[in-house]
Amino acid sequence: MKRLRSFGFSVARVEQIVHMPKAPFPFKRDAFGFGDLLIARPDWGVGLVQVTSRSNLNAREKKSRAIPELKVWLESGGRFVLQGWQKRKKERFWQMTEREIVL
Repeated sequence: MKRLRSFGFSVARVEQIVHMPKAPFPFKRDAFGFGDLLIARPDWGVGLVQVTSRSNLNAREKKSRAIPELKVWLESGGRFVLQGWQKRKKERFWQMTEREIVL
């Protein structure tokens, strides 16, 4: 979120943590099944961001493309970005790979 804000985006977390009474642990539910963050900037528009590990990036893209709401979101003018993060042990910093998914 900090990185997106540094580029002038307004950012809101839209992923929910759901606690079920009899479930052994809570689970996360994304907006439309594919969005963790809602972002907006006047010169860029509005979009949803899916944040994941870099190693899981391809699997998240495949999963997101299978969700019918993604097509509706994109056809409605929304944008969708995948961010894959990986910690670089030698350099001790996080590296991000970003992909925008289009129709």
